[in-house]
Amino acid sequence: MPTRINLDHRGIDLNSVRCPVCDEDVETEEHIFVHCNLARKIWKDVLLWWHVYNVNVLGLLEAINLVDKVNLPPPLSTLFDAVVQTTLWFLWRYRNEFAFAPKRPNLDFLFNDIKLFSFNWIANRHKNISINWIEWFDNPCNTLSIPL
Repeated sequence: MPTRINLDHRGIDLNSVRCPVCDEDVETEEHIFVHCNLARKIWKDVLLWWHVYNVNVLGLLEAINLVDKVNLPPPLSTLFDAVVQTTLWFLWRYRNEFAFAPKRPNLDFLFNDIKLFSFNWIANRHKNISINWIEWFDNPCNTLSIPL
């Protein structure tokens, strides 16, 4: 991944290898997706949204495989995994916009964008299920009309 530390290791001279979002640590994959204050906040929000308690995201591999740590029935675990993948994508996207866009991205929209884009992805990829947007936004565990 083209993180600042990886680019630096490849000999690309950067002004800083620190995270452009928080400036609290070196920018690695682990930092971007798990340890950055932004990532910790987003994972907390996602887990609370899904009513998942007593689960912490401690590493990138753990985040990628988060569905294995969460005790959800198979139809919901499929949806939860899509949310996890969407969250990873949006963390990377936010970092890139923060680092490269002329205008800073709005953090206030990030979590709602994750909800919206995961809803759209699921609704368009899984034609055999029907998801109510309002229920999805409020409580995704109660959203399935038709089981997978």
